[in-house]
Order: sequence, then structure tokens, then C-alpha cells
Amino acid sequence: MDIMPYLTRLHRPQDRNLFWRWFGLGDTGPLEAFNSIWAVRSGSLKLVVERAKDTLPPALYDLSKDIGETTDLANLRPNDVATLQDFYNHWELNAVPTLWQKDSDNQMLPLVMAGDWNGYNINDTHYPWAFSEITAPDTTGTPDAYNWFTSTIHVSTDGGDTTPGTHLFNIVAKGNFKTQWGTTTIDVDNITELPRYSSTTLGPPSSVTFQDGFYYSVRLVDTDAQARPGSNMSLSFMKTSAPPVGITRTGQNPRNPKSNVPIVVSMATSQPKSPEERVYLRWSTDWFVTSNMIEATQGGDGVTYSATIPPRPPRTACYYTVLTSTADLNGHTTSADIDELTLAVNGVFNVLPTPTPAPTPTPTPTAIPTPTPTPTIVKQPEDVSVKEGSTARFKVLVSGVPPFTYQWHKNGADISGANGASYTTPPTTLADNGSLFSVTVANDGGSVVSRDALLTVTASVSPAIATQPADESVKAGQRPKFSVTANGSIPLSYQWHKNGVDVPEATKAAYTTPPSTSADNSALSRLR
Repeated sequence: MDIMPYLTRLHRPQDRNLFWRWFGLGDTGPLEAFNSIWAVRSGSLKLVVERAKDTLPPALYDLSKDIGETTDLANLRPNDVATLQDFYNHWELNAVPTLWQKDSDNQMLPLVMAGDWNGYNINDTHYPWAFSEITAPDTTGTPDAYNWFTSTIHVSTDGGDTTPGTHLFNIVAKGNFKTQWGTTTIDVDNITELPRYSSTTLGPPSSVTFQDGFYYSVRLVDTDAQARPGSNMSLSFMKTSAPPVGITRTGQNPRNPKSNVPIVVSMATSQPKSPEERVYLRWSTDWFVTSNMIEATQGGDGVTYSATIPPRPPRTACYYTVLTSTADLNGHTTSADIDELTLAVNGVFNVLPTPTPAPTPTPTPTAIPTPTPTPTIVKQPEDVSVKEGSTARFKVLVSGVPPFTYQWHKNGADISGANGASYTTPPTTLADNGSLFSVTVANDGGSVVSRDALLTVTASVSPAIATQPADESVKAGQRPKFSVTANGSIPLSYQWHKNGVDVPEATKAAYTTPPSTSADNSALSRLR
């Protein structure tokens, strides 16, 4: 190729538009998911949504005069904004969606359910107490590409992984007591949020109640924020009376859909499902930031199912996946809810309807627009109780026609920047006790206001010793035991001392010495 005409500027290369996008699920996605950012450049003009301004309209810069991108021209040149926005929209329709993102923090594994079922062994490597990881990309991973931690526990009085009844456990990451979660009763077939706890021993445990003969599948989405200090953990335990089924999409009809034509998706389970399992088609036009859930119809053989995606306008990209759950996902729209409550999944698949040939026009009556219904609050914000200095999280679940907007209120006043389906307060003080939090949810059809959720903030109580250690008199070779009873805000930590020196690993409410010798006579044991 002769490049001299280009170097000497006798020949000008063809202009090309440049695009980039960093996809994110936003504040309705998994823990601390970010918004999408993107840019398009045409000639010297650049239209961009930046990370620091990802809740604002895109900014327009003329790089021929402003290479540092300091002067936003969007308000002065709306036609250029519209042109570049149209370029980006067209590219987005044809681009391969950024569905997979590799989570490589390696801060969670090994992740162990240390409980009474395995002697509270935080280093257990055996399934089901040690979680398995499904790493994105994977055909059975979450459709929006986060890694997945999974486990299934068989409960039986004869030959199960554990026995029926109520069990106590903590979830511990990397065999380190500083990274553990607990203190909560598990809400089976729903999402449970476990507080983070850091200590030198196991903290207050969570509890879960199992029924004989059932299988309990645990699902946990591994987000980048999961292992950060202070981050809570969201997970689910889903109950089935048989091993959970797998699911596969088997086809779609039509294979190459036209616009405004329904798409029938066929799927099959690996074996007949249990009565507790439900089969769904999940479809989206924005890469699962907002999802539509359709419960599938069962065929006559007990393993085949079908569901229909409504007719789509021409050149409107549609992505879908098939999944199972024990939860009623009808009305759920956000990844934060759907991913945690997914048992099995297969996908993602995408279709791009092409325009249908226009028929010969015939006169038709003027259609009367159907008004958009106002949102419906499916789950109201719940009252929250926290200790002074902790944060409190409120959330709402709505159904209806998206997109939705949210505005949270504290004691009736708007909270600046609180515009998502959930809201986490700053660290609380005693002055926040009794505050009321509500949210207004709106769409094109109107708005609805939630109930007032009460925030209760209690003061942290300093520890006090209720029963002091008693003096002990033993013979040489015997092992005296010292114990103490203390009150105060949990968690309490303990450290025993001998003659004013810390006793290694003596960090519980009771301490039994090694076999005593004459050298131990008159030794003093003290607790701090």
C-alpha cells in the first residue's frame, strides 16, 4: 500500500465515528453496582457520560479547541448533541452487549458456612459447607455476569448432609475471623441480608430452620463490594423437595423474528421439577438493568415449557434468559432481587427484530392511548433497628411499567441524592432515633408514596462485669477454671491475663489453665 499520499496529506482518510462503553447495572443492581458510562466521537466533537457525572446528561466537547474537555457545550449546541446521541443509539443496537465482567478480587474464597453441622470449622473444604464458584462468563452464570457462589444442602435424618431442625452458623471468608457474617435468622425462599462482623473468634451466629427430606440451595452473588469492611452480605436459601432441576433453552419461534411479532421461547428442565420450583423467561431491552419476568407454561410431558416475549418494535434489541426459582418473581424487575433468587439459569440469548414489510394502508379509527398505570408497591420499606454508629438500609420493591424514579424522604424532607430503589443512611447517631423514612416512586402514569419506616437507634452500652472470677485452690497437676459473667452491647470480646500478662488464645468468657505446678502458687488471673 502506498501511504505517501496520506503522509503528505494529498489524500484524506475517510472519517470514522469512535465509540466506547463501560456497562454497569446501576443502583438497582447487586451491591454497589455502578452506572454505565460511554462516549461517541465524530470529527472533533465528543459526547460523553463520565464516571464522576454518571447521573447527569451527557456532556459535549469540541476537542479541536478544548483538548482538556473543560467546557461543556451541550446546552449551546443541542443539534450536535442529538446527532451524536443518534450515532451512539444506532451503534448500541448493533454492538455485542458487554454482558460479562471478570471479578478478580479473590477476597472471598474459600467461603465456608461454619456451623454446628461441621463443628464450626472455618477451614472446611468439603461441599456443601464450602461454597462452589461459578465464574463469569458461564452459560449457567448470572445473566448480568457477576460470579456466583452456590451450594445445596440435603437435609435428612438418614444419610443427609445435616439433620432437620434449627442450626446455627456463620459465613467466613478466607479462613479469617475478621471477614465473617452472621447474627440474622434466615428467611427461606427470600433474600436475607447478613451483617458483617470482624473479630478474633466466631461472632454471633445466624440461624436457619430445616425440614426433613428437603434440599436447601444457597445462592450468593460475588460483587466487588462484598468483601469490603462493613459491607453486608445478601443471599438466599431456597427449599425444594427434590434435587433442583437444571434448565436449557431449546429454541425460539420465529428463529429470525420480524418487528411487531411475538417470540415464543421453548425450554426444558433436566427432569420433572419439584412442586416448589417455578420456571421463568426473563427478558430485557437494557441488558437486564430492568427485567420483565414471565412464568412459563408447562407442556404435557412434565419437562418442556414455553413463554412468549411480546411483539417488539423494529430494531429494538431484546435479550433473554430462562431460569428457575422457588420465589414468586412476577413483578420483580431488578438484578439485585432476581439474581439472588435464581436456582438454575441458561442464557443469554439475543434477538434484533427486523422491520416487517408494510401492508397496503387501510383507514383505521384513531386509537385511544392507554394510560400508563401508576406504580404499585409490592414490598414496603421495613422498620430498622441499629446500634449507634451503624448505617441503616431501607429498600422498596415496586411493579408496573418502567422506567421508575425514586425519591427518599427523612421525616418528610427529600434526601439529596437518594434516588434508587434502596437507601443507606450515613453512620447513625442517637439524634436519628425515631426518624421516619419513606420513598416516592413515580413513572409516566403518576406516583405513589410508601409507608413510613421507623429507624430505631440504640446506644452502645459499655461492658460491665456482673460476676467476678472466683479464687481457685488446686493441687499440683490439676487445671483450675476461671469464668466471668459480663453485660453490655454485643459483641463482647474477652482477654484473660496471668500476673498482668495476656494469656495467648484465652479470649472467651471462661478460661481453663494448663496443669498447674508449684510455680503457679499465688498467680493472679484477671480479665480485661
